[in-house]
Amino acid sequence: MKSKIFLATIILFISNISMAAEDTFNYGDFDALFLKVMGVIILILILAVVGLLYLTLIALKRVNNPELVKADEERTTIEKLFSLHALKDEKKLLLDESFDGIVELDNPTPPWFNFMFYTTILFAIAYGFWYHYSTNNGKLQLAEYEQELTDAEIAKTAYLKKVGNLVDESNVKLITDANQLHEGQEIYTAKCAVCHGTAGEGKVGPNLTDEYWIHGGELSNIFKTIKYGVTGKGMIAWEKSLNGSQMAQLASYIKSIGGTNPPGALAPQGNKMEPIGTSTDTTKTAIVADTLATALK
Repeated sequence: MKSKIFLATIILFISNISMAAEDTFNYGDFDALFLKVMGVIILILILAVVGLLYLTLIALKRVNNPELVKADEERTTIEKLFSLHALKDEKKLLLDESFDGIVELDNPTPPWFNFMFYTTILFAIAYGFWYHYSTNNGKLQLAEYEQELTDAEIAKTAYLKKVGNLVDESNVKLITDANQLHEGQEIYTAKCAVCHGTAGEGKVGPNLTDEYWIHGGELSNIFKTIKYGVTGKGMIAWEKSLNGSQMAQLASYIKSIGGTNPPGALAPQGNKMEPIGTSTDTTKTAIVADTLATALK
């Protein structure tokens, strides 16, 4: 029995050292999940310490009262496990009160049940403090939901940025979606209007609403000019501050304002871009007609 008491004391001492070490540990570099795991581990250690204290008290009680040891030897394993009295001792537990021949036993609540009951009370207090009274620790379901929405929005933005970088001048497509064109307009207002005018009429930079283009008026040409810029003429490259999707939105918005003829527009610059499939050159038209006729023979 003395060896058991000594072992319980050693385990209790080790548990206290572990908790003291956890108390001085620096959590600054670890995330909230790690803190929760460590909290559960500390709670388990506390319960283990309480259990060991209980076992120590029981052991001391048995040392001081040899009759309890003898009584334990007469009990079955189940009776010992659930702190039940031996069946032969039932008459010793009878109370004087009876009702219709039914007599109550003076059988107190088992210690293990009390231990579990008081543990739930302590857990409820800790839970209430952690989730309802502390502002920087546990979060209720609504707060967790809102945090998940925020995290999802951040992850979505990062994903779109990653995917957007896959768009370049070789595969850019004309965007017609109103929401995306609106985003392109916002980008234009923030980054392009200072040189090209709020309506694309041109200021320091050329007019973007007519049919004349210095570096090409196709969507891929506009995208390329936005991406790489024109260093010699003060047009900066936007590839480091805009991703591919944003540049596609901006290029599509610029295409959408073509032909709007805003007031105060600058004079045309560059070469006129003919609509695809049309030409005013009768010679080219005749050559195309001859080619088609020859192919049909």
